[in-house]
Amino acid sequence: MELFDYVDPRDRYRLVALLPESVRRFPARRAYELEVLQSLSKVDPPPGKVSISDLEGWTDWLQCRLVEATPRRELVELLSQSGRTKRIRHLATERLAGFTEQ
Repeated sequence: MELFDYVDPRDRYRLVALLPESVRRFPARRAYELEVLQSLSKVDPPPGKVSISDLEGWTDWLQCRLVEATPRRELVELLSQSGRTKRIRHLATERLAGFTEQ
């Protein structure tokens, strides 16, 4: 899946479709997660709230990367309270301190 980092986002799903059906599940999920990560990591992210129900469907991998990458304070606050693991909640709480210092 490291290949996805070097591929145009529009081509990720085409790459997944080339894989045998028996191994598509994980790459398809990672392609989706990278789409979410890139969307919510923009300086001017798309409008709309992220809810706890969104978090429930996100993997630890995605939640950790969002804590590090998103400019959206409200998302980091949500992850600090409702992240999947203690580690994610701790990372988000530490990141919140950086928001208040700015």
